[in-house]
Amino acid sequence: MHRVPLERRHSRRCARDSHRVPRPVGLMIHHPDRQDPPTTTFNDHLQHLVGGALASISAADAGDIYAVSFLIHNEDDDPRQPTLTVGYNTETQARRSIRDASEQAEARWNYAFWLQNELTVVGDLTSDPAGPTARQNWISDLGLRYGEPTDHASEDSVAGPLAAQKTVTSRQ
Repeated sequence: MHRVPLERRHSRRCARDSHRVPRPVGLMIHHPDRQDPPTTTFNDHLQHLVGGALASISAADAGDIYAVSFLIHNEDDDPRQPTLTVGYNTETQARRSIRDASEQAEARWNYAFWLQNELTVVGDLTSDPAGPTARQNWISDLGLRYGEPTDHASEDSVAGPLAAQKTVTSRQ
């Protein structure tokens, strides 16, 4: 795969979709006063882990795979910590699941009937220790943040007027 510099990818995207605002796909962190090399972008981190996971599939399974799954889940049910679980399902597993499903399509496409394999979990503290930091740097670079109110008076500015109204109503 030919790697194109980040800036070039954005300019090509903008040329195709002039109505879209270019967004970075990752963050290169470089502190001039530090001598260590910059960290990789989240995009590079993601590509490395997912590419490695897909490459690890045995040749026997590869011929039987009909779908690859990218399951997004929040670690500890915290929306600030999304993870990506990469897996797949096979024709053999779909056939095996038909007897437990209400119909063939359910056995084939309902994730509950799939193999439940985890080739990799990107952003997970245990299986991907570098992932949470790369993810947080990427989110920060996008200018996104999540804030919790420190007191009820500041709740309106963080959660919005409708959420603050519901909170006041529930306290009464």
